[in-house]
Amino acid sequence: MQRKVLLILAVLLFIIAFFSRFYKLGQIPLGLNKDETAIGYNAYSILKTGKDEYGISNPIYFKSYNDYKLPVYIYMTVVSEKLFGVTQFAIRFPSAVFGLVTIISLFFLVKILSKRLDLAVLSSLFLAFNPWQFFFSRTGFEVNVATAFATLGALLFILGIRHRNNLILIAFSILSFALSVYSYNVARLLAPLLLSSLVSLYRSEIRRMPRIRILLCMLFGFLLALPLIVTLKEGSGLHNQIGGVFLTGTNTKAQQTEIRSYLLNLPSFYSKVFFNSPLLILLDYLRNIVMSFSVDFFFINGAKYVNGVANYGMFHAFEFVTIMIGLYNGIKKRVNFLTFFLIWSALLVILISLTVETPHPTRSFMLVVPLSVFSAYGSILVWEYISGARGRLSKPLLQLLLIIISSYSVIYYFTIYFFMFPANQAKIWRSADQGLITFLTAHEEEYDKIIIDNKLDFSYTALAFYKELSPVTYQSDVRYRKDGLLSTASKLGKYEFTDVNWDSYYSNDRILYVTTADGFTNKPVYKTFYYPERPVSLSVNGTIVVFPHKDTAYVLIRNVK
Repeated sequence: MQRKVLLILAVLLFIIAFFSRFYKLGQIPLGLNKDETAIGYNAYSILKTGKDEYGISNPIYFKSYNDYKLPVYIYMTVVSEKLFGVTQFAIRFPSAVFGLVTIISLFFLVKILSKRLDLAVLSSLFLAFNPWQFFFSRTGFEVNVATAFATLGALLFILGIRHRNNLILIAFSILSFALSVYSYNVARLLAPLLLSSLVSLYRSEIRRMPRIRILLCMLFGFLLALPLIVTLKEGSGLHNQIGGVFLTGTNTKAQQTEIRSYLLNLPSFYSKVFFNSPLLILLDYLRNIVMSFSVDFFFINGAKYVNGVANYGMFHAFEFVTIMIGLYNGIKKRVNFLTFFLIWSALLVILISLTVETPHPTRSFMLVVPLSVFSAYGSILVWEYISGARGRLSKPLLQLLLIIISSYSVIYYFTIYFFMFPANQAKIWRSADQGLITFLTAHEEEYDKIIIDNKLDFSYTALAFYKELSPVTYQSDVRYRKDGLLSTASKLGKYEFTDVNWDSYYSNDRILYVTTADGFTNKPVYKTFYYPERPVSLSVNGTIVVFPHKDTAYVLIRNVK
């Protein structure tokens, strides 16, 4: 009976996870972030011409914004745009699907490792309703796909080993880890290490494999990794990331130079001994390890900008207790089935601590899988402890309290996400972009130039995506410029991305300016675009006043003959 109940719960869990991830997927968040529009337009360009925005045929790396996006998510979006059109839904569809793949893969992975159906169901339950995984599954985050392939790869590897070293399953495991590598930058390092750790954990079983099978697996893995190896030192390869995000990069070196500049009046040996670069990097690394366990990030305020709903942790607050209990008991009692998840956590912390901005919402994301398992294990231990407690009254009350706390946390988060977040974060998610571009497209023939103010930080890929601009036209009309380490468009046909020069306002050109609400002085406003209306509450002399408010998104000013 208990097994049937758990299986029914598992099915219900999948149905709810499926529905919640696809419900209004194209509408919430209201707009697309910069990376999503870059993915969407490059996928559209591949779909129409077989070339990316730079005219490169079927690239391994996509140069867009000069940050060299990895290929898996973009090629998946090619398929979804073929099926669903050039829409926000199509861009997010692969992420939603693979968010579900992670949940299902984790269920079977935990079931196989622990041989406990209750822990498998609960681990999937915690992952399905985890704020971090839920949010990333509804947006075009490549790391979400990388996590799915890593989890699936681990599952297939263990299945292959336990089915008499099944070569096909192991080959698909290697392929899955390779797809993880080509999905997100952190996975380039983590996925091979996870596969290596599985090989180490099951080395006795692998030794019983025929040597020809081992050699075939190694050759298959090498061939899959060859494009990565060949491009390792190129601008598009991993070497490109070292200068930007690793502690050995120029940002860290600039901070070290600043520190040493305060010590110019001291003997030179003082700086060389106590403030040399290796020592400062080590201190930053140790600091990052500590920051990787930020309580504020994980359980209180979470991520900012486009990585979360704001003011809500990446995990539910009550999971601080369950994760700590699960981790402590798993390590203390040396719980065998948790070993792989402990290795996963340790490897990722070691890797992300080598980078700046720790904890980082995307680089740290793959922690969501092992931490969900620890949380589920800790919850079971708490439940078992309560069940064994003395006193007839205390057991049902405490058990009911646990259910209420966890259920309310999920309901509270979903309420924020579906009802508050779309309006409150509309500016961050550029919800007015599509309406603006639709208007500009309808009226662009009336002007010689359309100047988009740099103050807006407007994405040129958003313009190309929402216009469904022909890739051939795009490649002939676009002009790029450097923007720090990245690049952006300075001109796209009659659209120019620049600082507005109001001295040319009275020129003979027919110009339409797109700027901010404070981007002009006394020029007549032609049209204003607003973000969605949201309620604002203020306390005025002890009285709460609630009134509707709309923030200005864009102001259009025209200079006509």
